[in-house]
Amino acid sequence: MRDALAALPVHDEDRTGYQRDAFRHWVDADKDGCTTRAEVLKAEAVIAPAWDSGASAWSAAEREAYANDVGDERALIAVSAASNRSKADQDPTTWLPPAAGYHWQYATDWVADKTR
Repeated sequence: MRDALAALPVHDEDRTGYQRDAFRHWVDADKDGCTTRAEVLKAEAVIAPAWDSGASAWSAAEREAYANDVGDERALIAVSAASNRSKADQDPTTWLPPAAGYHWQYATDWVADKTR
């Protein structure tokens, strides 16, 4: 290990032109719906997760009821098709609405829906 460390070249840092978005990351390489980050989290989880929050154990009727839940005004909201595609199946840790002033409300509504 020490030999490998000693063999590494050392250069002065140069951040000229650096842009974080030049590094594409969190791709879904195997097209299974999970990004690289999610794959690593699943692989290293102490307790294996059910997809997304346990819906894999729901019956078809329970999934249909969830997708059509109008029992609480926070469960479903009208959005543009572009916003819906942008969000996809992400939660607030990886997606927030474009309107920054709505982030807190969105997150609290999300928690309320999960709790319900």
